[in-house]
Amino acid sequence: MRPPRIWLVGGDAELASRLSGVLSSHGYIIEHISEQPVEFGRDRKPTAIVLSAVETGMPGLDVLISARKAVPPIPAVVLVAPDQVRIAID
Repeated sequence: MRPPRIWLVGGDAELASRLSGVLSSHGYIIEHISEQPVEFGRDRKPTAIVLSAVETGMPGLDVLISARKAVPPIPAVVLVAPDQVRIAID
């Protein structure tokens, strides 16, 4: 069985480094993904996605749009600034 894989999308280098450290210490494989739309295949499907919309804004949401179309949908955590709450809700 493969270890669970989490995609980190967006975020600054410090945030990505901290999240990578914490998640990898719990056995997750971490991949940093660009904000471009992606294709999800059998070998290219994460267990979950962590998206920082603080840095990427709307372009980073292209990954989430693709994730919603995957079967089954991929769970995601969206990190937003206080003035970006609508991004997370939509």
